[in-house]
Amino acid sequence: MKRIALSLLVVTCVASLFIVPATAAKVSPYDALAADMAQKFHQGKPLPLPSAKAGVKKSAAAYKFQKKLVGHLTKTHGPVIGYKAGLTSKGAQKKFKVRGAVTGHLLEKMLIKPGAVVEVKGFVRPFVEVEVAFVMAGPIKRPVMWIKSLKKMVKAVGPAIELPDICFADMKNLTGHDIVAANVAVRYFIVGRTMPHGALKLDQLAVTLSHNGKVVRKGGAKAVLGGQWKALRWAVNNIIRHGGQIKAGDVIITGSMTPLYPGKPGSYVADYGPLGKIAFTLK
Repeated sequence: MKRIALSLLVVTCVASLFIVPATAAKVSPYDALAADMAQKFHQGKPLPLPSAKAGVKKSAAAYKFQKKLVGHLTKTHGPVIGYKAGLTSKGAQKKFKVRGAVTGHLLEKMLIKPGAVVEVKGFVRPFVEVEVAFVMAGPIKRPVMWIKSLKKMVKAVGPAIELPDICFADMKNLTGHDIVAANVAVRYFIVGRTMPHGALKLDQLAVTLSHNGKVVRKGGAKAVLGGQWKALRWAVNNIIRHGGQIKAGDVIITGSMTPLYPGKPGSYVADYGPLGKIAFTLK
């Protein structure tokens, strides 16, 4: 009996060497950094560069990291309620060495109301962007080829302001992949009164941004990827390409129609002509 018991003990010990505990599941190398960046973003602290810290140096890796980061951000900023396009100008693409525009996620607690007073102390490097918002009529699960078809998928349009935060600790070595990985720098956004788009000629919009009563930026709708509908089609297809889910009621903002303006304290008014105005204050 002793020999049998000893043999069973030896077999059990040897077998245990080949059993991998459930807790030893492989962890993505992005997880720890994404969690750290989400915490720093929530605290308004500078972010490390994923390209340097996690080897994020290709587009696919950048969007994979972004998904990890957004997963952590939803714990403090609520669920995804839409998407944004960024780096929509040729100048921005050249500066950050990317082949085209990029997309990021908009979260529930990033949305603030027109007329809001926003404290800049919660930012690292605040900026102001003048954009157009599209409210989607229903889910989109496949790429969209025709703009005529796309228009039927849009419930309403309206003016929008994005308040991005270029919040990286190392601006010298910042790349486009870092921007993508960090959710394309969105901190807050504002959507004004929305309306049906049927009678609007969106690509003819001229916009201005005033700071303390002085016009500081001018632009037009076609500055964004050649036109608003083209920009929306590109954004929708890029979102789907990278695994995003567009739902009814989601908001998509298509990129700045003017050059970035530094987010200095003061009162702001963005004038979109037939789309209306948005006023807000930074302090």
